[in-house]
Amino acid sequence: MSENKGGKLSVKLQNLHLHPLVERQTELLATLQFALSSIKELSTDALMWLINFHPIFVIIDKTNKYQVICGIRTFNIAARLLPASSEVRVTLVVDQPTEVINAAIYADLYLTPLALSLRHPAKSLADIYRIVPVNLAQKLTPKMSRSKTAFSRGLDVATNTLYYPHSKRGVMK
Repeated sequence: MSENKGGKLSVKLQNLHLHPLVERQTELLATLQFALSSIKELSTDALMWLINFHPIFVIIDKTNKYQVICGIRTFNIAARLLPASSEVRVTLVVDQPTEVINAAIYADLYLTPLALSLRHPAKSLADIYRIVPVNLAQKLTPKMSRSKTAFSRGLDVATNTLYYPHSKRGVMK
């Protein structure tokens, strides 16, 4: 690709790599749970629908490699279901500062499951407040900071499940 214009393009799976910030989220990536007992149960047609409705977003790094920043779960499913030589549609993101890219990554990794997962919300919220930088966690979930006790009580979990002491926060900066 000669110019870095954003938009949709087709890229071979073997040329897509997870952004380093995503790769450092090993605890989350190791425990990705899917509703299907086996992703292989999905048809290729179903995967194409998934890609259309939950797209994969990429940036081009300094070495001209595509790094997946959002649509991480869709990318993981595609990588498990399709041969590496298969082309998938991605959306190229350009001209965004690092803090915007990082915020998008954290939102995709932690906020999406909070809103769409079958997982207990307390675990997703705990992940957001344990791993995501404080200023970003407050932007992603502003109502949570109003009354920690009431919010925890509403989820039927202990307050310290959601709100770790400051010294345990900020694993990723």
